[in-house]
Amino acid sequence: MCDNFFLVPLQSEAITVQFVVVYLDALRFDHLGCYGYKRQTSPNIDELARKSVRFERAYPTDVPTQPSYTLFFSGQRGIVNGVVSHASWETIGRGTPWLSSILEKNGYLTAAVSTLYRMKPYFARGFNYYMNPTAGRPELT
Repeated sequence: MCDNFFLVPLQSEAITVQFVVVYLDALRFDHLGCYGYKRQTSPNIDELARKSVRFERAYPTDVPTQPSYTLFFSGQRGIVNGVVSHASWETIGRGTPWLSSILEKNGYLTAAVSTLYRMKPYFARGFNYYMNPTAGRPELT
């Protein structure tokens, strides 16, 4: 699964910061050119990395996918937000802070290209646009 989250501000004099968050799940960093891989496997990511902040060491505190992404968006570890596994009954409360909601309330246009909402609907929370990259492709759903 490849999940990319794009967060861009609306046109406003008050907001001048623009940024993109690329959050990739299950991707081997050592197979990306920007991390030294010799094959041309990732020219677009490599180009973005040349213009961006790139982290050499990033370690998740919560795994697997659902707890990790929930931590990223809520700023709360699973023992606080209640999501520690892929169990269907684990969910976040409506009052849980959510990055895309906070950005949207502060004038940012938020969009995601992801399939996460199929696991948990709250992953689509706060996005102005949420696109399913596998829509219309039954072999990928």
